[in-house]
Amino acid sequence: EGINVSILKLNKIKPVNPEAVECAAKFENIFFYEESMKVGGVAEHFASLFEEKSFKGSFTIKAVENKFVKPAEVSEQLKEFGLDTESIIRDIKGE
Repeated sequence: EGINVSILKLNKIKPVNPEAVECAAKFENIFFYEESMKVGGVAEHFASLFEEKSFKGSFTIKAVENKFVKPAEVSEQLKEFGLDTESIIRDIKGE
């Protein structure tokens, strides 16, 4: 697609690795996709750590809003919350 991206996969979320924060903070645009609740999630924790570092870029969090999630197939839920492959590609492309 002609878009240069880097992916940082966290194998451990607590404690947050300071090197992961340093690495991510070097980018202008960060999209954080989290298959859990947005409130109190690791993405919000990263956001606060970026603020401490005076991060000036764009930081977008995609996660499940703080609401009841109805039972459904995983693929349906990922699509509903914008965490499926197609939704992620659209986000990154700015569509």
